[in-house]
Amino acid sequence: MKKVVVLFVVLSSFLWSCSGDSENGSNQETDALVGTWVAQNIETTGTATFEVLDQNITAPIAGEGYDVDFSLTFSENPNNYTTEGSFGLEISVTYLFQTVSERIDDQEFLGNGTWSKDGNVLTITENGETTVLTISELTNTSLVLTAQETETITEDGLTYESEFDLEVSFVKQ
Repeated sequence: MKKVVVLFVVLSSFLWSCSGDSENGSNQETDALVGTWVAQNIETTGTATFEVLDQNITAPIAGEGYDVDFSLTFSENPNNYTTEGSFGLEISVTYLFQTVSERIDDQEFLGNGTWSKDGNVLTITENGETTVLTISELTNTSLVLTAQETETITEDGLTYESEFDLEVSFVKQ
């Protein structure tokens, strides 16, 4: 059970601490990004690998947002972003034929900081910490952000490696 808790901590730290268009296309897409985006859905999938009795165990992880009630606002000159609101995330980990789920309430997405965009790569910085997201979709009314993260954590002599894919969907306010 302790392993499951560590996996939840790894995923939580990824979510909330949280890697070429033409010149004209890039400016148009930046203009489309500026504004307030209301979150509609948040999902994560991944795996965690750890060793038990000299055997590597790989456990699938799935997460689904609930009570998704937050917005993400991008401003220009200066390029700042802010988030308001929160969401919950229900995470399920399956290993050794058991599925364990945990609900994590009142989470914040990305915080507040600065942003830059290069093609479909969105780089955000909060308190000196950089998170790189991919813009999978950007129209005048829809934004989908994705990210991938790999982390290795050692706790109580056990090492866990986790790989996560995150997808967050927004509509423009």
